[in-house]
Amino acid sequence: MGERLRRLASFGWRLVRWLTGTLWRLLRSGWQWLSRTLRVGSLERRIRAEERRRDEVFAGLGKMVYLLYKRNLVRNADLLAECEKVLAIDVEIDRLGEAADLARLARPLAPQPAPLVAATPLEMDDRGVQAELAPRATADALDDAASVVAAS
Repeated sequence: MGERLRRLASFGWRLVRWLTGTLWRLLRSGWQWLSRTLRVGSLERRIRAEERRRDEVFAGLGKMVYLLYKRNLVRNADLLAECEKVLAIDVEIDRLGEAADLARLARPLAPQPAPLVAATPLEMDDRGVQAELAPRATADALDDAASVVAAS
């Protein structure tokens, strides 16, 4: 019986060592993966920031070249062709802006339909005869009333 307990204890000890070693290896590899992932993410963010900075410099260079083109100081044929493309885009933007301004100022083409109600409200009296009420206020009358209130 003692031999059997000794073997069982030995097995239990080896099992515990194997489990703790496996757990340790899993934790260590998980930590390494997390560390590597965070490091790569940080580097990728820095790369995107540098790319944005480079694009801003390119945009600044392009604006400088275009300003030189407007002053007739650009002699390179490739740059001239690109600047003419930008000029065509500017002309199109101006044309679209003018069209938008005209659309804002345009009146509706179709006349507005007349309302389907009577110009003055009608009411039935006790005998069933229609009696006219006082006429509704017009826009001019409302404007006159507003000017009187504002003056006082």
